[in-house]
Amino acid sequence: MNKTRTSKAPKYILKNLGMTTQRQFKELKRYQLKVIIEAVAEYHLGCAYCPGSISVLIGAIETMKDELSVEKWGR
Repeated sequence: MNKTRTSKAPKYILKNLGMTTQRQFKELKRYQLKVIIEAVAEYHLGCAYCPGSISVLIGAIETMKDELSVEKWGR
């Protein structure tokens, strides 16, 4: 039983990004999410006072990380 999603980026988006395959697009989105995670972690670490809403942001990022995983989204 295959649980991966079959969502695909439209061809015009791939063309605008200079990509030819869905795999390249998915790798780009995973890399961008990795950069976001690192930036939020650095922000959260570097400030003496962070609003409570940062936990909502971190929770949303963790959800995105799970949804964009290879197991759920495919290669």
